[in-house]
Amino acid sequence: MARIITASGHGGKDVGAVNGKIYEKYLNWDLTIEFGEIMKKNFICEIINIQPSMTNPNVDFKQDLYQTIQIANRLHKLNPIDLYISFHTNSATDKKAHGYESFVHNSAKGKQSDIYRGIIHNQIMQFLKQYNITDRGKKYSNFAEVRETFMPAILFEDMFISNEREVNLLLDKNFIHKLANEYAYAVSVVLGLKRK
Repeated sequence: MARIITASGHGGKDVGAVNGKIYEKYLNWDLTIEFGEIMKKNFICEIINIQPSMTNPNVDFKQDLYQTIQIANRLHKLNPIDLYISFHTNSATDKKAHGYESFVHNSAKGKQSDIYRGIIHNQIMQFLKQYNITDRGKKYSNFAEVRETFMPAILFEDMFISNEREVNLLLDKNFIHKLANEYAYAVSVVLGLKRK
């Protein structure tokens, strides 16, 4: 059975990017939870949430990114993890900045993470085009979540909290359900998951 770790960017005292009273941690949490529920309902797989914020994003703790990564790696050593997905929301001082982008590690070019990312990214962009969301590209980075994890790992920046039009989409429960459904379908394709 495929095993997938879902990581919600930020949590607890680490709220992530902020737009007025809107905190990134809640946007990431909503998408991560919705994605996990759709996966568990529709596909034969194991969804693993390893962050305290996945139970309650208000818990009083400072999200320790490296602790999250260490837990993921320990689980991978015990029983291989097929994919590590981290959902984030972008932000910029320029409120006109917009679009969707995804990241794998610099060293992942042409490898499993990169192949998986390409398929998922393309599926999500096919969906987002109907909302006139710009494709900012498939990028490579040295982010800890894609650098330190031992399994295929992808970090997604789901539009901009600092952009009024995009943050309003991210606050729309119906939109989040549709976006999570697209992610679930794409992940089922890359991992060859069977439907329940």
